[in-house]
Amino acid sequence: MSRTNSQQGSIPGTPRRESEPEDDVDKANSLMALYDIRMKVKEQDHTSLLKLREKIAALQARQQAEKKEGTVDGRHSRYTYPKAPA
Repeated sequence: MSRTNSQQGSIPGTPRRESEPEDDVDKANSLMALYDIRMKVKEQDHTSLLKLREKIAALQARQQAEKKEGTVDGRHSRYTYPKAPA
């Protein structure tokens, strides 16, 4: 008993006979290339964030060190004047 109206491979997602294996390989290669690009971008983003965090930490440490060195009324003196002879 066979159906005359049914088509072979009629389930959605089933490859059709028109599709060549080379096409599937090309699609797979394209997807892998896109995946590699995506991973590189994520890695660069992560690296950039780490570098930025390091810069922020260094800036905070420098600012705290400047505060401890001495401030006058909350301001730093940019200039150093020679001391008067005693």
